[in-house]
Amino acid sequence: MEDKIKIEGVLSLGYGIIPKLVMKDKDLTIEAKAIYAYISSYAGNGTSAFPSVSLICNDLDIGENRFHKHKKVLVEKGYIEVKRERTSKGSWGSNVYTINSVINYQPTLQNDVMDEPTRQNPCMDNPTLDSPCMDNDGTNNNSFNNNSSINNSLKNKQQQPASEKQPNFITTWEQTGFGMIPPLTIEKLEHWVKDFEGNESIVVKAIEVASDQGVRKYAYVNTILKNWEDKGVKSVEDIDALEKKREAEVQAKKAAPRNNFNKAPLRKETLPDWAKEENQKVEEKPMSAEDKAAFNERLARIQNRRAEA
Repeated sequence: MEDKIKIEGVLSLGYGIIPKLVMKDKDLTIEAKAIYAYISSYAGNGTSAFPSVSLICNDLDIGENRFHKHKKVLVEKGYIEVKRERTSKGSWGSNVYTINSVINYQPTLQNDVMDEPTRQNPCMDNPTLDSPCMDNDGTNNNSFNNNSSINNSLKNKQQQPASEKQPNFITTWEQTGFGMIPPLTIEKLEHWVKDFEGNESIVVKAIEVASDQGVRKYAYVNTILKNWEDKGVKSVEDIDALEKKREAEVQAKKAAPRNNFNKAPLRKETLPDWAKEENQKVEEKPMSAEDKAAFNERLARIQNRRAEA
């Protein structure tokens, strides 16, 4: 009879080892580290079935474009390798992810990984059998290998300090009382920065306006940004100009005369010329003696007719 080891609790689904040097690398974004940790969690057995990209994105709460962007950083820096396997029938099958313990790159002091890396083999291009797309389409299962060699000579290099560049809207979000910014919100605000041609200060301004008005929700920030986009805002100066115009309109309404009954501005009307002429006083002239005699004669005839009737 063979003995079996049963693991319960948080380790029951498997586990892996994450190098501390990867977590201390300031050149990696938090998304890249999360992806590396996710892959490593499946590497405890050496080689095993790897979940699809759609499952990874669902578990990490990120979009596929964001996943491919930060996964490519790990590939370019040599932390992981991605190869495509052929099936027994000759067709392309799952990806093979190799986690490298030996890397050959010098961490930079300037963190520029927030800019999208150059796509040397983009998944959007049409893949061929000779050069298949390395990005998983969200449906295939993959596998990976875990190398066990360790290069101690790189330890000091990977622990060198580096200045971490963080989008300004992230710090503004957290410092103005919104709380910890969710990854999905970061992705949405990054899209807004691109929509405003990289002018991040507009997104920062929207967050500040929402905070000043006491509505600290992304939906309200999104409404503000949509309003500015519809009005053709291109810079913070345009926003200031819109605010000055709005304040001037408010002051103009306050200065307008009001009707005490309904507090609405008084309506001022102008009479037409014909109405003015009718309202003018008619001067009465006394009757001449001849006109008065003729009038009395007509009056007498009328009275006689009534008497005869």
